[in-house]
Amino acid sequence: RRRHETIILSLIPMLHPPMQGPTSTPQPATQRLERRQRRGKLIIVGFTVVIVLSLVNAHLAGTWKLLVPAVDEDFVFDAFFLNKSYGRPDDNHHGIDQGEDLNANDTNVNANPHRADVTQEDRNANEEDEPKHEQKLNVLLLYADDWRWDMLGSVNPAVKTPFLDSLASEGIRFSHNFVTSSVCWLSRATLFTGQYFNRHKSYKLRCPRFSFNKDQWQHTWPAMLQRAGYYLGHIGKWQYHDYPSPDKGYFNYSNYFEGQHWYDVFPKRKVHGSDLCAERAIEFLEKKPKDINWALTVAFYPPKPTGSGTDPGVQYQPTDETLAAFKNITIKEPFNMTEAFNRLPSFFRKGRNTGRGRWTERYRTPLHYQESMKRIYALVYGLDRAIENIVKKVKELGEYENTLIIVTADNGMFHGAHGLAGKWFPYQESIRVPLIIRDPRMPAEQAGTVEDSLTLNIDLANTVLSASEISPHQNMQGRDITELYLPFKKKLLKDHPWREEFLYAFPSLDEDHMPSSTALVRRKWKYIRWPRQENEPHLLFNLEDDPLELNDLIKNATVHGQVLDEMIKRHDEMVQELEIPIEEIDCEQEY
Repeated sequence: RRRHETIILSLIPMLHPPMQGPTSTPQPATQRLERRQRRGKLIIVGFTVVIVLSLVNAHLAGTWKLLVPAVDEDFVFDAFFLNKSYGRPDDNHHGIDQGEDLNANDTNVNANPHRADVTQEDRNANEEDEPKHEQKLNVLLLYADDWRWDMLGSVNPAVKTPFLDSLASEGIRFSHNFVTSSVCWLSRATLFTGQYFNRHKSYKLRCPRFSFNKDQWQHTWPAMLQRAGYYLGHIGKWQYHDYPSPDKGYFNYSNYFEGQHWYDVFPKRKVHGSDLCAERAIEFLEKKPKDINWALTVAFYPPKPTGSGTDPGVQYQPTDETLAAFKNITIKEPFNMTEAFNRLPSFFRKGRNTGRGRWTERYRTPLHYQESMKRIYALVYGLDRAIENIVKKVKELGEYENTLIIVTADNGMFHGAHGLAGKWFPYQESIRVPLIIRDPRMPAEQAGTVEDSLTLNIDLANTVLSASEISPHQNMQGRDITELYLPFKKKLLKDHPWREEFLYAFPSLDEDHMPSSTALVRRKWKYIRWPRQENEPHLLFNLEDDPLELNDLIKNATVHGQVLDEMIKRHDEMVQELEIPIEEIDCEQEY
């Protein structure tokens, strides 16, 4: 930047020469014309020099960015950056001041106020019987966008995910995996921090406190792994617009692109977003240092929609090849797409609800529904194939048996259920997402099993850190999922049983369009609170008898009054324990 400023300053006298004084001799018109022409040429030359030096500097630094307009599902219009960064093995930029003790809390256990904590003594006692893996595991985290729990071939035969089904047959599929807040940016901050939104405080798109704030970033699992010697990479969607790069001390390798399904890639090549993620992931795997552990997050934009068009299926743009697989099928509409909308609280029907508006764009006619869903299925199929290519490269490098593979998503999607599109609201279609874990430490008899314990996205940070034998930071609120399947960790469940409930929370970002909510979720029961809706403040569902959440049992309080009273009490306790805010949030005040 200093070099560029120096060049620009040196050009100013030529581009803008001093004005003539009042006693100067007037110049002929031809001389003035020639002067303007020379000045125009100098301006072009000056900007050309600056651009060339910028490109040279970007090449030497290993970064380049391309500005492209994009429309996102979660914000109306913004700027899209395609950033390519090649971190080098000798990079030592971690954003750490010399002498600063950032490891002080790395060995503390996680604090989760609504469950009994596993103490450090418990962990230490358990280590005596722990069979040591030959070395710390690499981590491959494959993270899709707007991907619902039942969009897997093993759950819904109409969906084609042959590779993911195969991967699950070697690992475990977690059938009751949930997010604590169902919107992209909150979930992504939770992914890296292991915290509820009120703790990581990244409420809005341009306010990622978890990454803007150096101290907070040092307590994320990527920073903790990096300090432990891991080579860190991030590919694809980032969401927050700050795009942390190697020279800022974040990831060793970063390559950001989002907002589209197709990209023009140099030289003159059009690549689908899922395939571009696979290409860049393979590039990372080929260029990373060979003798140190690595962790890579691949954040796919598909199957998330793009734009706001209203033609049938226009917001979903798969490849022709994947779309052809669904050409001759008819996808059954959800049972609760029409009648259920009228059973929602009345504030959903006031005409401003974003979920209903998105439904009108995507699903309002049978043709809209068929075209959108076929394309969504095709995008998921393309996602499956891209993940297969990434894992194939891991195998080719001989690192498959030393790599923890996690496949999951940031949130679900309604896809017409309840007469809604999008996510945000605490119904199962919105908050329940896939989770597949393939762990080389896993006993052979566990392979191919389905685990129905309640797992959450706040658990992923603890789980990733356990692969590197690093204890979670004290501010992390989740739990290590490997306790559910590694025999030497299952002992912890005797004294500290796995959760039987959790609190979902969505802050008040735009009450008229996306009403804030909290929910106490159990396997059988769900209690929903709309904290800013005084006339219709809550709902109660029996998920075993009513998995589509159509029948609000509060209307039959004489039968379920005892259950309701107990759940209200427990819900309020958890809201207080977790300090979940219900008021309007002004993110800028946090700085």
